Amino acid sequence: MTVKAKIMSIAIQPGPTCVFLGYKSSGITAKNLNHREIIKSYPEGKKDDWAGLYIAEDRATAEGYLPDSLPENGTGDAYINLIYIEASTVNNFDGKGRKTQFVDITGSEIADPNVPQKEKARLVRKALSDIGIQIPESKPLIETLGLQGYLYRGPHTSTELEIIVPFNFINAKLAISLANLQSFKFKGHFPAGNPVLNPALGITNPDTPMNTRQALSLAP
Repeated sequence: MTVKAKIMSIAIQPGPTCVFLGYKSSGITAKNLNHREIIKSYPEGKKDDWAGLYIAEDRATAEGYLPDSLPENGTGDAYINLIYIEASTVNNFDGKGRKTQFVDITGSEIADPNVPQKEKARLVRKALSDIGIQIPESKPLIETLGLQGYLYRGPHTSTELEIIVPFNFINAKLAISLANLQSFKFKGHFPAGNPVLNPALGITNPDTPMNTRQALSLAP
């Protein structure tokens, strides 16, 4: 078995701080004041081992999911949002010396689409147990990790990584923050795979004025 787990931590600096996690395709913009409730209603919010808010570490991966993010009302608008964690408020962490913790998972099995999700969850549970984190089979994997104070980071494909934010981090006051990176206007409401994207890249007119920063590496 090649699946391994380790704990990575990011220290919180004094005062209100945030940690940039990555990118998320969405049918909503950061201007939407109800974004937190909408996020919790995402299809990926089902009560299973892998339920959580999925975030891509690179923008190109997130852009690949834009067709799936088109709203049902047919406006043709989709967005790439920057996802932050308001580190000073998560789990009541506030002030110098506190940390935001990630469980960092490695292993080719997790990236293999031929390995069933249930088997992947079993392998991750075993790897977590090896470092002292116990997740009972009867409890959802990501949700239980979140209740113990961890975010998940692991392989999406053989070359791409993803972060899964447990929903309790979103339920926490100000735990998740959005800033709009770029809006994409799709021509009409074509099926997935037929987008006409705005060619402009880079941060242009963010909906929320906040100081963006480069993603902090979770690698050793």
